[in-house]
Amino acid sequence: VVAQIFIVSALIIGKQMSFTIHKELGFNKDAVITTDIPYKLWNSENYNTKRKTLVEELRKISGIKHVSLGQKPMEDQVASTVFNHIIPGIKEPEMQRIFLKSVDTAYLKLYDLELIAGQNLLPSDTINSFVINESAVKTFGFQSPEDAIGKIIGQGNRRFPIMGVVKDFHISNFYTVIEPMALRSFMGNVNTINIKFDAGKSEQFPELIRQISDKWNQFFPKEEFNYKFYDESIADLYKKEQQLLKLTNISTALAIMISCLGVFGLATNIAYQRSKEIGIHKVLGPGISSIVNLLSKDFVKMVFIAILIAAPIVWWATNKWLQDFAYKIDVNWIPFTMGGTIGILAALLTVCYQAFKAAKTNPVDSLRDE
Repeated sequence: VVAQIFIVSALIIGKQMSFTIHKELGFNKDAVITTDIPYKLWNSENYNTKRKTLVEELRKISGIKHVSLGQKPMEDQVASTVFNHIIPGIKEPEMQRIFLKSVDTAYLKLYDLELIAGQNLLPSDTINSFVINESAVKTFGFQSPEDAIGKIIGQGNRRFPIMGVVKDFHISNFYTVIEPMALRSFMGNVNTINIKFDAGKSEQFPELIRQISDKWNQFFPKEEFNYKFYDESIADLYKKEQQLLKLTNISTALAIMISCLGVFGLATNIAYQRSKEIGIHKVLGPGISSIVNLLSKDFVKMVFIAILIAAPIVWWATNKWLQDFAYKIDVNWIPFTMGGTIGILAALLTVCYQAFKAAKTNPVDSLRDE
């Protein structure tokens, strides 16, 4: 029963992890590296000029498709604020919580964000407009993405028009639903440079990274150039789940080994107790397969009983665990079938070894005993 619980749980956790890592995020994370300009440089002399010039220099490197200054689309910490918009005929503006990301005009193209209405942000280092997502369209009560274009949203006297609407994409992990979000062209607090390579030319990546490092050193020579591939950063958001999967896999291997040792001990004991019965079977003529079947059928029954006991426990426990995810797999019969098959095969292989050994014993030895 314990082995079955671990086997099926490991299969379900692995399936959820695979779903989490490979689910469509709403943006393209492949062949993208990100680098953060250290906080201590923000107040350095000519920082804004250096930052902007570095981005322009990186765009000149052959082999780099896009470079954008902007916050990562999906990260573990996201900031939200309260926006309002004026509804005709209503004096009080409607207040809505919305998440903000500061980006430049290259951001949509770099991450392949789909613009479904309107247009991109206008080039600027200060806020002059917003691009919102589909969830924000629904939150503000607009009839459609097209209806949202030109509407004014913001805070107090700092309200700006909606220039465009992008298709929803994940801005946080899968524990939360996709929130209403607005992109803005405010560069004051942005220190992340996003760099897109050609995914089909991975052999060029080391040389491109070396050239990027050289450019970095021209502007920030006192700080080492550090980068990370963005798909790895997203995987890091699920370290806890990866550790749980690793621990479950180790526990599953141990549970299978221990259960096989237990079955082996039982099979050895039963073979010894039924040595005369096995000897009579051999004398009467049935082959080795009949003797293997004689010993193994009881163990197969035990595994089936274990499956019946373990199945509801696993179903309840894994569904409880999956409740924390806003986006999750459906627990179906496949992991239980696979777990049962693994359990039966493990038991059969263990019993068959002992059964073959008993079947090859000279029946005269067992019948002559006592």
